[in-house]
Amino acid sequence: MDLENITKKLKDYQGKPLGKYNNFAVLLPLIPTKDGLKILFEVRSYNLTIQPGEVCLPGGKVEKGETFLQAALRETCEELNISRDNIKVIGELDYLVTPYDLIIYPYVGYLENIQLEEIKYNEDEVDHLFFMDLDYLLATDPEIHIVDLRAKPKKDFPYHLIREGEDYRWRVGKNPVPFFIYKDYIIWGFTARILQNFKEIISKKL
Repeated sequence: MDLENITKKLKDYQGKPLGKYNNFAVLLPLIPTKDGLKILFEVRSYNLTIQPGEVCLPGGKVEKGETFLQAALRETCEELNISRDNIKVIGELDYLVTPYDLIIYPYVGYLENIQLEEIKYNEDEVDHLFFMDLDYLLATDPEIHIVDLRAKPKKDFPYHLIREGEDYRWRVGKNPVPFFIYKDYIIWGFTARILQNFKEIISKKL
């Protein structure tokens, strides 16, 4: 291997997160109404095995061969039973690299040519929908709670190969967990982090 070959291999290489991650994509849907913009949320079906009954945004796992945006739109259409033509994409938010081997890619769009009461969501995945006034989000700061993340090596970890052995001082990570309390709903975790990121971006002065 010489410098010329290394240069060829790296010339068009695009960096990606180092490690094995599952990729998910979500859409933060805005709905224009006579009372102003609203944000659509789903409450997950109580029959689901993962996070039943929790508040989320439409979205899901990215399938092989599709882009992150395509995944967000496909999942939104499947969960809300709406047409791709009903969604106008505005842009993207910061993607979230989690400590749990998954990355979430959020997008923002608005729904048009559809009435709220006409949305016949997929009841296998969604228990019900609710809508938050955008003005409420802009006027509300979440509660932030910190979860410490600590390394926990397995029993066969080769401590004899590192200088301090079992006394090695592992780094401690901090995972902020925000909570928005809206009426009878608790919006927390990754959904709340995406919501807070959206608020921070649109609140910046141009």
